Amino acid sequence: ACLAAERSLRRAGVGAAPLLAALASTAPAQQPPLSASAATTAADSAATAWLAVLAAQGYVASWEMASPPFQKRIRREDWSVNADRYREQFLRAGQRRLVESYYRLAEPPQDPGEYVTLRYLTTVTPERQVSETLLLIRDPEGAFRVADYVLGPNVEGEPLLYYPPSVGVRPPPRPTGPPV
Repeated sequence: ACLAAERSLRRAGVGAAPLLAALASTAPAQQPPLSASAATTAADSAATAWLAVLAAQGYVASWEMASPPFQKRIRREDWSVNADRYREQFLRAGQRRLVESYYRLAEPPQDPGEYVTLRYLTTVTPERQVSETLLLIRDPEGAFRVADYVLGPNVEGEPLLYYPPSVGVRPPPRPTGPPV
């Protein structure tokens, strides 16, 4: 497409260099892949910030912070209504601990990109823990953004709040056996 545009501009007597420079400056720079540990650390920070916005009842803001696949799959109004039903869960940040993380670098034909799946266990009572799983995708600017959020009523139970993922990389299956 750029070659055809350059030919058209030459025929019109306009140099292509300014146009190509303008196009290059508006395209987001693709960041080189991170190591698994650096990606996990960055994704954990992004997830923690996102969950803090939810804890502050910033449901619209959390939707706006999420990745485009999340926003395409879930309408802002639906997210706000459903997230509000679980506000007590979001307030439990002090009892949340990261227990699993998975890093994936996906190539076509899947949706290419860097993905990190994080699973947190959150203590509700001394006898009960719930599971929160987040899938984050790295955007072209290098920031991780939430692409999927699953809230489970217990460590291995069926999710309470779940929207099927729209990105090509699915979170890995949960390991069987007792929680870590």
